[in-house]
Amino acid sequence: MPYWLLRPLLPGVVKGAEGGAVIRRSAARIAVLAAASSLCGCLPLPFATPPMEVAAAPGGALGQPPPPERWQGIGSPTVTTLQAALFPMGLDPKLLNRQLDIGVGGVVDLGPQGALVYGPYVEARGFPHTWPSGADDRSIYRLTVFASAQALQDDNIGWGTGFAVGVGLESATFTSGPFGATDPSGSVFGVAHGEVGAGIDLQVAARQLQDYHWIALQLRVRGRLPGAAGLILIPFTY
Repeated sequence: MPYWLLRPLLPGVVKGAEGGAVIRRSAARIAVLAAASSLCGCLPLPFATPPMEVAAAPGGALGQPPPPERWQGIGSPTVTTLQAALFPMGLDPKLLNRQLDIGVGGVVDLGPQGALVYGPYVEARGFPHTWPSGADDRSIYRLTVFASAQALQDDNIGWGTGFAVGVGLESATFTSGPFGATDPSGSVFGVAHGEVGAGIDLQVAARQLQDYHWIALQLRVRGRLPGAAGLILIPFTY
């Protein structure tokens, strides 16, 4: 991908430009660059991602996760919970110092032989204490307490319920503006708006499906991504 196609975006990246005007200008540049890229031997692939958080929480379980045949010869089951959720409050820079956050998404519990249960969940998160990260008022640390509720399903057993509670620590930075990167294998550029960050939690999760029930102590690691839209440019090969 020729450097000059990405050059209009790079000043915004270097200077950390922000605000609605920057996003509008960047969107217009992306449209122009998409048309120009097809003339320069590149296939433009648009993408858009919502503001979201992904998490993984391994831990030991007590009880009887379903079905029993998956746990033969295993003394202490290990269950890993995977989560992905939308957190729309992270789109507003005025809410960086908020005391409450709400997320809605999907969850799956994995055992040693594959998925155990899966379904939707909702999580409420409170921040009893926050403090700035350095001198930048767009970066923050948050002490977190949270609770979540799940509606869970096993393909053979049916539906059940679950919940989790925990405490943790997270960092967040609000970003708004263009981004871009290029190398011989292709290029990506676009605009991002929202919070980016990471967190670590200690949680207790419980599940019940009919006669099966278990509880797990888990260490959850999570990352948050801003909303983003842009183009991936793949060079044509002849």
